[in-house]
Amino acid sequence: MRLYCRVYPAQRPGGLPVLCLPGLTRNSRDFVELATHLSAHRDVMTPDLRGRGRSAWDPDSSHYQLPTYVQDAWSLIEAHGLARVLVIGTSLGALIGMVMAAMKPDRIAGLVLNEAGPEIDPTGLRRIAAYAGKLPSVSSWTEAGAQAKSIYGLALPGLTDEEWLDYAHRVTGRMRTGFLYPMWIQE
Repeated sequence: MRLYCRVYPAQRPGGLPVLCLPGLTRNSRDFVELATHLSAHRDVMTPDLRGRGRSAWDPDSSHYQLPTYVQDAWSLIEAHGLARVLVIGTSLGALIGMVMAAMKPDRIAGLVLNEAGPEIDPTGLRRIAAYAGKLPSVSSWTEAGAQAKSIYGLALPGLTDEEWLDYAHRVTGRMRTGFLYPMWIQE
């Protein structure tokens, strides 16, 4: 698999590196502002999970599951030669982080859980299942912004149409045709 990761190098090195893991239908661009802020003192890695963003699609659908994502995260950490990391995970990314911490607690220096925890609310799972992989195609960025607002508007009240448009630009994946990435390419 060829997987993508953006690395934000530390402006003043010294802090433990941070691994930011996105949710099920999200990608590395969710962490632009946070990674930019945190990179003042530490390296920050923001990967796209397989089949999302700039990462390649896995033709074997049985690989789209938590153990595979956990192994991909360990692969990224190993590729960078890191002994310990801080993990920030949103939703599925939080679940990945929890499994990593349970597997190798000495390698995970800290874990921030966003939109997930040790108990999964069935209501939240039903909400995600209602839209994940089922949204109609959009033909413009304006439609993409409106679609994002229809899904996440309750969680992010008060955003302007311009902010929803910016949000859509960040979370909408790129076309994958023609992209060839080595394992864990970085930008």
